[in-house]
Amino acid sequence: LKRVRTDIGAFLDWGEQAMPRLVERVTNELDRMLLGFGSGVKAQVASVDAGNKTITLKNAMGVDGLGGAAFQFLQNESLRAATTPAGTTLRAGAMIVEDIYHATNQIKVDEIATNLAEDDYLAEGDAADNSFGKDPMGLLGIVDDGGILATFQSIDRTQYTAWRGHVIDAQAVFGAGQRLTEEVVVYADDVAYIRGGAKVDVIVTSRDGLRDLWKDLKGDRSFNDPRSYTGGKGGIFIILGDRVVPIRVARKMPPDLCFGLTRKHLKKWMLNKFEWDDTTGSLFRQVTDSTGRKDAFYAYGSTQLETGSDDPQKHFRIENVVTGAAAT
Repeated sequence: LKRVRTDIGAFLDWGEQAMPRLVERVTNELDRMLLGFGSGVKAQVASVDAGNKTITLKNAMGVDGLGGAAFQFLQNESLRAATTPAGTTLRAGAMIVEDIYHATNQIKVDEIATNLAEDDYLAEGDAADNSFGKDPMGLLGIVDDGGILATFQSIDRTQYTAWRGHVIDAQAVFGAGQRLTEEVVVYADDVAYIRGGAKVDVIVTSRDGLRDLWKDLKGDRSFNDPRSYTGGKGGIFIILGDRVVPIRVARKMPPDLCFGLTRKHLKKWMLNKFEWDDTTGSLFRQVTDSTGRKDAFYAYGSTQLETGSDDPQKHFRIENVVTGAAAT
């Protein structure tokens, strides 16, 4: 850092490489947060291989049975483990993610936290602080019937049914091994419209879900000029009643899920954009610990963000869809 700061050109060269990576990391974390339900939990521990320093994951975002746990993590991030989703009892020691094995749903860390065990919860954090219970609200909390988040925006969903989103279990309704298809989406839209008066105007799913939905929808296309045709998939839309609704993909979306959203009933409150803290006159501070100062520096910033909905019944969530080779 000292060499970087000695020359304006050197600083710019360093910034051109480092800052885009930081933006990508922040974007990934915001994507993850805005799909969750405010818990800060990324996944649970399925098993621990202390010898190889690997952790097998399960239950993305701490929700039973939710897939895509490995996609919630980033290399080089710091993690804390806790015995409860609220993070009330933390395991000793922070863990740095060194590698992510998507095929086996595992992460490799520099050290295993003390007494890390099956069913522990994992969230961002280090010795100074952690993210348990500190994320902004996401779609899993907004579009829920109380199964994941019983109290939403201080209202008990068991006592106020109008505060429940529409949740459709694809396998319970359509049978085991059900993929995300046009029939499933149309059914969910009908449920949301009949019961809540919803007119969904965007569908959000995973890339896995989009692939299955694209395979089902592409049989509906027609050829006006059969002499020229380009294959593949680009912008995909679905007709729902009197609406042509775009289908969007979120990278951090668990493959089990698909959301139908009415955008005017989603809310975002932001007090300020992300700002670096420079109260000492510099963005950079030297790292210190109990033994003294280190040859390392850090910078931090903050933003205030919350999301919600003024009418959860204007949205639906399809869950428990099967994707890829696991589908029958």
